Amino acid sequence: MNAIVGLCHFCEAHGPRPLFCTFTTDHEKHTTESSKSGVQCSGCTSLGPETVYVSREEDGTIYCSRETVPNPDVTSFLRQAAIRSITCEVNWSKEGGVVYFNDTHGHVLSLTFQLKDTWARGLKRWFSIVVLMKDKMLLLNLTPLLSEHMQKISKELQELAEVVFDAEQKTVIKTSNMDAATIIKGLSRLLPINIKDNPRLKQSKGEEHPPPIVCFLEETENSNFSIKWVGSLPAKCPTLMNRIETSMNNEKFSDDVLHQHIKSLQLEWLGIAKAVKGAVDSSGSKSDAVTKLKQVFGVAQHDEPLLNYWMSVFCS
Repeated sequence: MNAIVGLCHFCEAHGPRPLFCTFTTDHEKHTTESSKSGVQCSGCTSLGPETVYVSREEDGTIYCSRETVPNPDVTSFLRQAAIRSITCEVNWSKEGGVVYFNDTHGHVLSLTFQLKDTWARGLKRWFSIVVLMKDKMLLLNLTPLLSEHMQKISKELQELAEVVFDAEQKTVIKTSNMDAATIIKGLSRLLPINIKDNPRLKQSKGEEHPPPIVCFLEETENSNFSIKWVGSLPAKCPTLMNRIETSMNNEKFSDDVLHQHIKSLQLEWLGIAKAVKGAVDSSGSKSDAVTKLKQVFGVAQHDEPLLNYWMSVFCS
């Protein structure tokens, strides 16, 4: 490997890491073997471990592009180059080319740049292109030519990233707007509003109903029940309660039939409550239409407390 070109990025989970590298080789197995990576991360994956791009020259030179280099020592040095190019060896403008030398492992020419990313912190993510060489003088002599091509690659990547960024921003802004509207709508319910400031609000007088009284039912023995209640029973119970009690005393009803029958009675009176509530909202509680509607449904005076409570709780 005379030289290695790598594309590196800063992963928020694993730090600076190489994403993609190109190198020369004389071994055919490098064109087919899988890339080995110790980190399984969607952000650190580019081609996938099974993908290898191969180019062959007429003189027999083979160029391989894959996620990792088959040599573990070179892979370690490439990782160090990624760390230094993005975090340490940067120029005064943070974006641009830097050359640094290492007589033990090799010498590096790096170009650091940023790509727009909707999901990154600050909407930008750091990338770098690094060129690794063993020959120090060759790297210095080729620096102007290599820098020109590295700048071209970075510009193309920035243009492509900006297209994706603009497309994603439309979706993100729309979603954020809906989420913000939901939050404000929820908070608005807690803010006091002056009726004079909003002409659509109407002030109405409603009857306050006392909360339901709790009745404790305790079974003693031999299916006998003892009721402890601080209140008093009305002179005549509501029609719904009487019909439920009648059905419970019907020995022909099994438990399943009784359950369905009681449920149908509840739904029947819930429908009555909703119909009366609609009439009250449209014409008033004392209107003739409401009175006649109650007569049609068979609502008597002793049904009024139950009906009013259901209207206030289940029909608001």
